[in-house]
Amino acid sequence: NGLATRMKKKEIGEYFYQQVKTLCPDVISVQEVRLEREEGKQGTVKRGSSDETHWEAFMAPLRDEFDAYLSLSSKKYGGQAILVRKAMDKPRVTYNMGNQGGHFKSGRFVKLECEDLIVRSVYAPFNGAGKREHYARRKAWDACLKEELRDPGLGGKARILLGDLNVVYRNT
Repeated sequence: NGLATRMKKKEIGEYFYQQVKTLCPDVISVQEVRLEREEGKQGTVKRGSSDETHWEAFMAPLRDEFDAYLSLSSKKYGGQAILVRKAMDKPRVTYNMGNQGGHFKSGRFVKLECEDLIVRSVYAPFNGAGKREHYARRKAWDACLKEELRDPGLGGKARILLGDLNVVYRNT
């Protein structure tokens, strides 16, 4: 997995960009991008790195039509890229649940607040195959997300939740 790896192997190519052109999405959410970030900057791919080269190549066909919002992990792990069509009003972007500042660990949460719409993109942690500490981590995540989705101060705005919810119907 990971965006740089997929770009390097040419697994993201003409078909992806043709689908974007055909479907005309306003928002594209990509999880587990695994891009190395600039020290202390969760929204910036490390300058001069091969990850930056792959990120720029990925964005080149999209840059004229989409703004990108990144939430990257401190390690080359997890992270998300959210692309928003430039024709939309600029959203207010936050990276943590419950109106807390900063970025949620491992780039797992991005909220875009538009005039009449709230888009939340998540990369939920896996609950682990029977590992107690993973299950506890996921249970805490679910509680935070449930509270986030209840946010009553949205004034009737439509709400969309998308991303990698890491939902499995049995232990794997």
